Amino acid sequence: HRVVPMEGGRYPILVVETGSSADGLLMRGVDLTAAARASFFEGEGYDYGVERRVVNVPGPDGDGAVEAWVFLPSARLRPDPGHWSLETWERRHRSGFLAETRRAMRRCRAPDIARHRQEWLKRLAGNLS
Repeated sequence: HRVVPMEGGRYPILVVETGSSADGLLMRGVDLTAAARASFFEGEGYDYGVERRVVNVPGPDGDGAVEAWVFLPSARLRPDPGHWSLETWERRHRSGFLAETRRAMRRCRAPDIARHRQEWLKRLAGNLS
């Protein structure tokens, strides 16, 4: 995978690219409500899908290759050309993005959480068999 810009660099998205890598965070111990809130925010089922992927966790405390749930963009999202930069994003877009995030999450209601929790429960049940 590779991280590329979208909407003029306002958002990063992952694209499949053999031989490339993308830095990110591996979150452990995420409860169902937090996973449901992430699904709401990412627009799961519309903008993004969730897939189980093997990711590499490098470094002295890394686990090597581990399985993780990854939000991947739907085909309707069209990345911009070029490379996405965290440093550029922080300088140009961070404050606006955080304000948008707060507004979006204020629209998240109990039925949204319940629906996404059910999706995660189904997903996890299918993965455990």
